[in-house]
Amino acid sequence: MTTRKHERIAQTSTPTAARDLIDLERLGLLTRYGDGRSTRYYPAIEDWAEDDGKVAKANGQADGATD
Repeated sequence: MTTRKHERIAQTSTPTAARDLIDLERLGLLTRYGDGRSTRYYPAIEDWAEDDGKVAKANGQADGATD
C-alpha cells in the first residue's frame, strides 16, 4: 500500500496517511520497502509481498536468502 492509496481509502490528508503507515510499521504490523515516492507498505507476514524476489532485491538480499 502506498501513502496515496491509504489517503484515499481513509479519506484523510497526506501527512496523516503517512503517519498512520509509519505508526503501523513501528507496531510491527507493516513492513516498508523502498524509499521516497516509491515506498510501499506490506502486511508483516512472510511471503506476503506482491513479488517477493523484487522486494528481496530492494532490501539488498539475494534471491532465496533468509535472515
